[in-house]
Amino acid sequence: MSIILDTPRLRLREFVPGDADALRELGGQEHVVRRLPKWRTTGEECATWIGWMRLHYKHPAKPPRVALAVTLGENGRLIGLVGVGPREDMEGQPEITGFIHEEYLRQGYGAEAADAFCAWVLGTLGLPWIMGLAEPSDHAAAALFRRCGFENQGPRQVPGPGGVQIRTCFRRYPGRG
Repeated sequence: MSIILDTPRLRLREFVPGDADALRELGGQEHVVRRLPKWRTTGEECATWIGWMRLHYKHPAKPPRVALAVTLGENGRLIGLVGVGPREDMEGQPEITGFIHEEYLRQGYGAEAADAFCAWVLGTLGLPWIMGLAEPSDHAAAALFRRCGFENQGPRQVPGPGGVQIRTCFRRYPGRG
């Protein structure tokens, strides 16, 4: 059974091997690399990651680790990624992550994808909540979390490159959004 989530403008689906080059291009965009430097990769590394993720589709881990391709419903173009996985440096708390192609920023695609994904994760995978973290100055991320039904939990100290960083923590619970 494949994972497919449709929204008014998007289709969220499992990654397939043919997505590697588009994912490499997407992950290498400056706004993505600034926040998630590990996404500056080669096409071969993306292909390996897709293969690894496809194993998680078939044999879900506990706690779950899943990422879906965010595609335009009208033409299937890959414009982003949304996922959840345990944040190892925060006692395995389930954290949402994702990014949208720069051409589609500030048009509501990120919130549309995140909202549908969170509803599916909380309704299907049995998590008690999902955490989202934002830099205190990242008002766009905070607005996205609020729009998707996340509650502000206040500032948290989070391990990061170069030491502890302060992040605003948000949580979404089942039935909200």
